[in-house]
Amino acid sequence: MAKSILPLLNNMFEEIPFQKLDRETRARILKVLSVDVNELGASSRTQFDDFASSVLKTIKAIRDDSDYNDHIRRLRKSLSMGEKYFKPENSIEKGIDQMDQLIKRINKRK
Repeated sequence: MAKSILPLLNNMFEEIPFQKLDRETRARILKVLSVDVNELGASSRTQFDDFASSVLKTIKAIRDDSDYNDHIRRLRKSLSMGEKYFKPENSIEKGIDQMDQLIKRINKRK
């Protein structure tokens, strides 16, 4: 995952209650966005950039919209497509571990 996106995700996750965006979905987001873009071809990189941008916009919509269920469904569908297309190497467990680390950092700030 691009190191520059991790702080952005951290801030966004911090602002979204777990009732809106559960731990497993957060871990899937980390997993799918952890693709090493250096291993992708030029057209795949462009598609990944578009995909990552779409995921971030959907997360923002979930954060900002009180009626977020449609956004959650769209996000989960996008994540499934991203997992199939970009084939992230990280397991869901590694994504969950990364989510746990983010939660610990958030809790330390409070």
